[in-house]
Amino acid sequence: KVRSLVKYHFSSVNLLALCAAGKNAINQARIMMIVGMDTIIDNIIDVPLRPDMTRENDPEFDWDGVYYVRKAWTKLMTNVYLSSLDTHSIRQIQESRRLWLPQTSESGGPGEPLSLMNE
Repeated sequence: KVRSLVKYHFSSVNLLALCAAGKNAINQARIMMIVGMDTIIDNIIDVPLRPDMTRENDPEFDWDGVYYVRKAWTKLMTNVYLSSLDTHSIRQIQESRRLWLPQTSESGGPGEPLSLMNE
């Protein structure tokens, strides 16, 4: 059952990415309204995390599924935000909290958001 949910998740995100591929400015704008840059980055970084924000250590964990889900989210980010020269997409990239800002908590414990630039 979990495998089918991973396949469904991958297929759905991949379909959105394919809709925004190429010079499809109207579809890219629609998808930007649906899925923000922070949501995409959160899904790329947080896929292998448990609800308590700790890394998954179970040997039975499906790392191939994580790879495919990350691949779909990365493709969506590339097709919607990184390949577009639209001012809105550039602003979304610049304002993305997890892309540029370092971890600001003094505790540095689990549950605190990580930055892509620190990994």
